[in-house]
Amino acid sequence: HLERIASQPGDMMPATRFFAAIGRIDDVFDICAAYFFNEGRFAIAGRPPPGPLTRFDVIDLFWPPMAPVRRDPRFARLTERIGLARYWRETGSVPDYLRSAAT
Repeated sequence: HLERIASQPGDMMPATRFFAAIGRIDDVFDICAAYFFNEGRFAIAGRPPPGPLTRFDVIDLFWPPMAPVRRDPRFARLTERIGLARYWRETGSVPDYLRSAAT
């Protein structure tokens, strides 16, 4: 997975599921930093910076193997930074993972 994500941003989010499943949560957040912001140790040189209309896959963040990632405090910061938290606030939505955690 690490070899593939070195040059293929499209393989980054599927790789996060793998790393979450084997407990490498720090790698998940490092990969997310590269995928969403092209920052950190997995950033791809020469990759254009994301813009306001850049489309990202976020569904992977909510797959079952990612449950330990969602419990990490860094997840809230990630959702804030990528705009999901703002969307949830502005629409009055409570994401399923938070709704199920409250019950």
